[in-house]
Amino acid sequence: MATFYLLPPRPILEESLGRFLNTWLPGLRGPAVSGAELAALLQDHLAERGDVFVIFREDLPDGADAENALRDGYGAEAGDDIIELRLAAGDRVTSRSWRLGAMAAA
Repeated sequence: MATFYLLPPRPILEESLGRFLNTWLPGLRGPAVSGAELAALLQDHLAERGDVFVIFREDLPDGADAENALRDGYGAEAGDDIIELRLAAGDRVTSRSWRLGAMAAA
């Protein structure tokens, strides 16, 4: 079984990270890391693990159902875990998780 982390679009994550770093490193100008660099950092860090995948929301087709898009575009299979993270008001992170195909099996 694999785990798929579905993250917000890179620009949103980059902006949120910038605000976080501004709190911890006041006066720092400009983004500390770009969305592309952040994506590469996460994917490189997880490359050794063949069972964990990071997918950014903008990499899914517009309007597509996340479950179908992960299955069709990224090889997710029944039994894989999906953890979807979203940024809410005040930089609060919310998440929902489910097991792919769990509804069909019930």
